[in-house]
Amino acid sequence: MKTKHRNSIKVSATEALAHHTMAQPSDDERSAFEATRRRREALTERDLLPINVDVHAAASIALGAIGRVQTFAAALAMLPGATEAYDDLARCAQAADYANALWLTSSNAPDGLQPLVAEAQQLRARAFAVLELGVAFGITNVSFTESLRGGTAYADLSADLFAAENELRTKWLQYERAFITAADLVAMRQVATKLNEVVSNKQFGSPERTRATLDRQRAFTVLARTYDQVRRGMAWIRWDEGDLDQLMPSLWTRPGGGRRGSTDLPATSTTEPVAAAAKPATSVTSAAPTVADAGQGAGATPVTPTDTGESGPFTS
Repeated sequence: MKTKHRNSIKVSATEALAHHTMAQPSDDERSAFEATRRRREALTERDLLPINVDVHAAASIALGAIGRVQTFAAALAMLPGATEAYDDLARCAQAADYANALWLTSSNAPDGLQPLVAEAQQLRARAFAVLELGVAFGITNVSFTESLRGGTAYADLSADLFAAENELRTKWLQYERAFITAADLVAMRQVATKLNEVVSNKQFGSPERTRATLDRQRAFTVLARTYDQVRRGMAWIRWDEGDLDQLMPSLWTRPGGGRRGSTDLPATSTTEPVAAAAKPATSVTSAAPTVADAGQGAGATPVTPTDTGESGPFTS
């Protein structure tokens, strides 16, 4: 796995990319990503957690907790679903880390925009020069050349190319000897079309980027659910010792041990750690908590469990 981890919660894509490129995804991560595919694809849109943490850091927290929790494997086996979640935790963390790497790659992939802009500017300059000659010889009306934008925005550039190409092609018999070729017209239309496509992808996301974003969100949701399933069990087992945050820190932990405020937490929910839940003197069964409360800071209202049973914070 990675040789160096960082627990920062909110970083820019540039920082995250620089951090992640310290080590490329491993074969184990790739295999984990494939192995958890069905679980990711089974999630509905309503199941997905919004990502407001550094996914790489969250995966690192989960992987770091596995060794500390191993001592309590026998106790976890007494709680429904905890052992299965513990056994699957490493795979889920590796899959989330891999999905995050794919997302970073898709967001920073070269899009070829600058070379395309340079070519478009050169073609537009040549077309403008020819059209000015056309105005001088009465081929093109001056109002047409005045309507061309000549701006520096990508939209201006592509619009000018389309308009100039159409004017030159429509009056080709008059322009064919004016230092421009049929190949130039083809290039103008192709470059303008490609420029619009690239700019649209940057604004609204390419298909690859969209797919990587969804895979990342699904993989993180699977990790958060699995981690919190184990964490609920550890909260039950280590209630008297009060060392849950040392053994299994929240995935929303800030550097230094603090947590995010409630306004930073996911709006939708699946499961949450239950460090704030009261452990009864006998036994308890409570509804599965939600991640939305997992990062509440000091002063948050504790969760009050109801309905006694032998499964602790788990449901059968």
